[in-house]
Amino acid sequence: MKIGRSETIGIETVSEAKREDYKFTKGLTSSEAKKRRLDLLSKFEMVESLFKHYGHSTAKWGWINQGNDGACTVASFLNLLHLTKREKLTGKSWTEMKAQEYWQKMYYAMNDYINYPYTYNLPELRDYADMLDIGLVLGRKLHENIQKAAGFVYFPVAGFSQNENNKNRLILDDEKAAKQRYGTVFGKRRVLHLIGHHIESRIDRNIPVGLSFNGHARVVVAYNDTHLLFMDSWVPNSDQFVMNRRGDGYMDYYIDGFSTMEKFMVYKDCRDLVYFEEAATKPAKKKARVFYELKF
Repeated sequence: MKIGRSETIGIETVSEAKREDYKFTKGLTSSEAKKRRLDLLSKFEMVESLFKHYGHSTAKWGWINQGNDGACTVASFLNLLHLTKREKLTGKSWTEMKAQEYWQKMYYAMNDYINYPYTYNLPELRDYADMLDIGLVLGRKLHENIQKAAGFVYFPVAGFSQNENNKNRLILDDEKAAKQRYGTVFGKRRVLHLIGHHIESRIDRNIPVGLSFNGHARVVVAYNDTHLLFMDSWVPNSDQFVMNRRGDGYMDYYIDGFSTMEKFMVYKDCRDLVYFEEAATKPAKKKARVFYELKF
């Protein structure tokens, strides 16, 4: 599989000239899906070490499949808890967490709340902020436990109320390190590089990062020079390819629990992040800051 602006995915080549929103190849056998998954993961050297850090392996990874529900913020957050061995925050076992009746009930309750004309009057959860806020309003045990969880960080990147071009000024705290990471090209994409460094520096320390952008949420588990690798929440044994609906040419490739996109396309649309600021490879202990409101 080639990763780039013109992709060879499965049995067909898809280029920017084909502006179709959605392509879906369904019904791959388990062995076919495994082969394609291995091909994708081979592009990202650090993914295996991150999974092993938490006692998992990509070969045996199991995840919540959100199916046709728009439950990505809920599913990705629960997958993040499972990956980082924090299932106890839900008061449930992983077997109970991944059961459809558990996560779907949570999602439907929050989505119904956000639909009400006298609350948000919105069609669906937009990001992690909505999911975290509404879970607290509804008194969910998980969301109450998250407020006290060691190292938990909610980090807003861009706001809705003022303008999506306004970014969280706290990313400036990492400007010197971001310049070192991206070198001479830093000035050309300063804001995107600041966002990128905030995410990539955590992956370097085995900290997976939940990320919402462009209507979808998933967990970043690796990166390379051009792409991010996500732990996703779609169907197993299937091969999915998505073209961005705005028609600006970026492509989203999914296979059996993992997906990838060009990283700077993700950074420019990134809305908010969730992660746990701790890992064995962290150079120094430091109390994590938790940000719950986006203010400019």
